[in-house]
Amino acid sequence: MSPPVIPPQVPISHQQTKVSDNTNSNNNNNNNDNDTANLTKCEDICNYYHIHDKKLGEGGFAKVRLATHLATRQYVAIKCLDKIKLGAELPRIYNEIECLKRLKHQNIARLFQVFETQTSIYLVLEYCAGGELFDYIVSKSKLEEAESSQIIYDLMRVLDFIHVNGFAHRDLKPENVLFDEKHQIKLIDFGLAANCSSDNMASNSNQAPLDQLSTCCGSVTYAAPEVISGSIYSGTACDVWSAGVMLYALLVGQLPFNDNSIPRLYQKIQAGIKTLPPFLSHEASDLIAKMLIVDPNQRISVREVLAHPWLRNRSHTFARINRRLDFSSGCIDEHLLARCCEKFPNLNESQLRDYIQKDFNYYSAAYHLMRSALPPRNMGVKRTPDKRKVVKAVAYVSPTKRTRFVTSVANVSRTPKTPPPYLRHLQETNCPVESPNSKLTPLGAKEQNQQENNGMAAFVYGPTPKKSIVKRLLESATPSKLRQPRKILMQENEVMNITLTSYKDPLVCLSHFQEALVKKGFHCKRKDFSLKCFNQSIRLTLEVCIYNNQCAIQRKRIKGDAWQYKLVCEEILRISNTSIGGNTSESTSCNTLV
Repeated sequence: MSPPVIPPQVPISHQQTKVSDNTNSNNNNNNNDNDTANLTKCEDICNYYHIHDKKLGEGGFAKVRLATHLATRQYVAIKCLDKIKLGAELPRIYNEIECLKRLKHQNIARLFQVFETQTSIYLVLEYCAGGELFDYIVSKSKLEEAESSQIIYDLMRVLDFIHVNGFAHRDLKPENVLFDEKHQIKLIDFGLAANCSSDNMASNSNQAPLDQLSTCCGSVTYAAPEVISGSIYSGTACDVWSAGVMLYALLVGQLPFNDNSIPRLYQKIQAGIKTLPPFLSHEASDLIAKMLIVDPNQRISVREVLAHPWLRNRSHTFARINRRLDFSSGCIDEHLLARCCEKFPNLNESQLRDYIQKDFNYYSAAYHLMRSALPPRNMGVKRTPDKRKVVKAVAYVSPTKRTRFVTSVANVSRTPKTPPPYLRHLQETNCPVESPNSKLTPLGAKEQNQQENNGMAAFVYGPTPKKSIVKRLLESATPSKLRQPRKILMQENEVMNITLTSYKDPLVCLSHFQEALVKKGFHCKRKDFSLKCFNQSIRLTLEVCIYNNQCAIQRKRIKGDAWQYKLVCEEILRISNTSIGGNTSESTSCNTLV
């Protein structure tokens, strides 16, 4: 079998991708014609990745889904963007692609590959299994100073790398910081980043320097005073301000500037922070005050933040991962290259090396995914153990529900070497079962016996027998039995968005939550033991689960303002501690868990 044709890289012209300050970017007709001719076909992405049904996130113009790289069986995140819905915001996506191609750092979510059609763009990104920093803050209300200093240290280090290379992020907030499996932060969403690198400045004379930007962008609650005032500002200084707001949110559990009225919010930001909570240490208060100075010329710089005593005195207590800051493809690991040659035997070593050095193709993605799967030289810093109990959801098979899930799903490795249980029978889907040199097939009899001997159930899937028309009519006329709520088991290492309640009956619990949220102005759609709740500013899902014969609520924010979601979580906690009669339950202690 001849090697597959590599999907071309997204052809990005300087005129098309740069979001310049003070002027709009100019498109070149010839470049647009070339772009149209080189577009990757939509179905090509399924030749290389299996896209799962699981949504990792959703926005106004994009959906992020979990996917599997077929050759390595490693998880990736695929950001699916609708070019028609994007409209005038489309240059932001090209700007993000350009930034991610130039910025390769251990604390930046890596871009592996790009697919583009006439109507859609697909970004294949590094999968961060640890979730958002914001959800982590919500789980603990506020973080300890030791853990916060680690997060800020890594954030300032990656900001220093970004600024040195001529970029400014301009949209720093906890929702744009993710955790990987080792609890290391990953910065995402460079759509609003200012690209003032030397190459861009040379090719685009209209691009303003990094210290003379003028575009008002970013989230209002994290924006610097000079940004919302509409004056000329420095991209590096506004990033320091946003990081200062994040530091305050980490330590206090709320925003330093917040108001329902936008004009009053602007006034608070331009007035600066006046007082800090007394429970903060003197060094932490000093650093926050210096990062939130209204005058950008007096504000502390990134290098000065890294040298501040609050970070310097704690840096020796953390065992950090010692890796290069710039993960360029110039130095190729020969051992990994040999493993890649085993994955793609139809390519010789020289051809594979060329593909890896070119980067942003299927083979380079395989190389970097295999590289990230290797254990680091030093163990990363573990998150601060939560004193409260933590639970983990596992698959539960209801006797009345037809499903191919198995109860041993919790024992399966996060990186599947065999098809994960939630992969549907691929023979019946449009997703091809072939990668360039490997096939996704059911387990053989020998492998099944070996796994059964190890105490692990084998995954069996195949075509479902069709039902007769008479049987379908009878089933549709017979009311189906109510499904049982999903059960969750105790684990100390894994955490999820769980809130324990004082309820024993799941139906009463769900009805009480639905009634309370409707009174708060939410529209709720109920299905089995789940609620889809939404209003004008936020959308979330709630599911009633069973833990130790007690009801628990698993929550997930789908889209909307993060701090509005935090208020909803506080309301959920209040309802959880309320008995059926409306009084606060004193006998049951309810913990909010993430």
